[in-house]
Amino acid sequence: MRRHKIDHLGFGSTAERLIDYLQGVSDATLSAKDKEKLERITVAKSLLLEHKFQSKVVKMLKRTYNYSEITAYRDLKLMERIYGPLLHMNRDLKRAIAEEMIQQDRTLAIQLKDAKAMSQSTRNFIQLHQLDKEEVELPDLSYFDFQPIIMAVLPEQVGQNPPTEDELLSRVSDWWESQSEEANEVDHE
Repeated sequence: MRRHKIDHLGFGSTAERLIDYLQGVSDATLSAKDKEKLERITVAKSLLLEHKFQSKVVKMLKRTYNYSEITAYRDLKLMERIYGPLLHMNRDLKRAIAEEMIQQDRTLAIQLKDAKAMSQSTRNFIQLHQLDKEEVELPDLSYFDFQPIIMAVLPEQVGQNPPTEDELLSRVSDWWESQSEEANEVDHE
């Protein structure tokens, strides 16, 4: 029972077999069950990259494969074990990984002689690099004169009690006297 749970979570032999197979290890062969798992985690990977929310991906996997929520989460754990934590990476790293995954998907599709999967990997490559969109020329902003925005906050708005006019005059006169005393000290030396 314990070994069975470990395999489903992807920390045991299932993940190692799939990793060996994806890396092209010569003696790596997959059983029918492992091929099915590889297909499911490949779909989970592309859904996760596209939709970004695990809960949404789990619902989509449940609908697609007609299995339980627990199995969908196990597939996501296995996918994370093989491809890494896709949700916690920066954008450039995700793009590089996505490109590598597209190449792996294409290689796998060629091995399985699956024309539909090959065309899907081509579409994924085009979307990843935004080759389907026209390049927009941005206007030259070097001649644009940006105006500074100055925000003023009244002391009452931030919970401060402003000094009265008499207090201000007292402070200014105290400062003025201290400056004149410093000037007198400098003159005597």
